[in-house]
Amino acid sequence: MITEAHAWNRKVAAHAHGDVAARMAVEAGVDSIEHGSFLKEDTLKLMKRKGTYLVPTRMALYWVEKQADTYPPVIAAKARVAAAAHGDMFRNALRMGASSMLIRVPQMMQLKLPSSRNHRTVLR
Repeated sequence: MITEAHAWNRKVAAHAHGDVAARMAVEAGVDSIEHGSFLKEDTLKLMKRKGTYLVPTRMALYWVEKQADTYPPVIAAKARVAAAAHGDMFRNALRMGASSMLIRVPQMMQLKLPSSRNHRTVLR
């Protein structure tokens, strides 16, 4: 599917929170990983080598973390773990040279992140 999409000059995005699924998608040739909450440093390095975009969707994690107290306790605990992991991943990505990020939601400006709606995190 990726080869066919690329043959038609189309980009391919993978919606992945987990490291294994994201790594498999990057190895298969996707152009971007959406979320990437649990990406490990090795996967981020692979993304950097391959020029794969990271779309971290920080607003989604911010909202989940903000609402966690309203969730059932088991779900709230998982939400907090995911938010913490996502923060760690994002810091690692920035440390490794991610230059900016894709922001699709104007509310992201509340987080004091880049305000452009067309930024992408590129590990290059």
